[in-house]
Amino acid sequence: MLKVLCVLKSSSAQGQGFGPMYVHKLRDAVKRHLKMPHEFICLTDLPADRFDCKTEPLTDDLKGWWSKIELFKYKGPCLYFDLDTVLTGSVKGIAEAVCGKGDEDGVRKARLYMLTPSRATERWASGVMAWRGDLSKIHSFFARKDMDRFRWDQRYVSFAADKLRIEIVAVQKYTEVHSYKWHCKEKLPKGAQIICFHGRPRPHEVKDSWVQEHWR
Repeated sequence: MLKVLCVLKSSSAQGQGFGPMYVHKLRDAVKRHLKMPHEFICLTDLPADRFDCKTEPLTDDLKGWWSKIELFKYKGPCLYFDLDTVLTGSVKGIAEAVCGKGDEDGVRKARLYMLTPSRATERWASGVMAWRGDLSKIHSFFARKDMDRFRWDQRYVSFAADKLRIEIVAVQKYTEVHSYKWHCKEKLPKGAQIICFHGRPRPHEVKDSWVQEHWR
């Protein structure tokens, strides 16, 4: 079964305005926009009784976004969203892709799906990811010194995937993704399915009617 994952680190909950509310809103959005059977799981270092969904413990004590490296302990098919992601349409496309529908390799061939970023300085972005097969070496090869070497988790993830000869495919090939900062200041783009709020503002800080409609 497809696993839909998110990560909530306690330091992010305290310093960036995230909390269990963000997890629950994402879970509810996934329920609305993904009709295939799936299991929603939040990886967190907060107590499980603060959540109204399944949780699994973060165990590596990594800083901030680096906790996302623990996602790769999970064998695919998996679909991951940053907590400040607003789903405005079906995510069936990327879900079916990672589950191997229409692919002659099915789910036998390991594959990683990442975002083509808005910033030209980056090769890939990790706000939405998916993978099939066993990509656990991305986690097991990670060393704490890599946090200084790469600075951003997506740089390490794409570097490790290249070294492991894991194919990376753009999420946007299957699902229409937009940046709130770059594409949505005036209105929600027609056909948009995923909106990424990378950095400020967060979804709870904006008054757009379409955000209030979809982020609930």
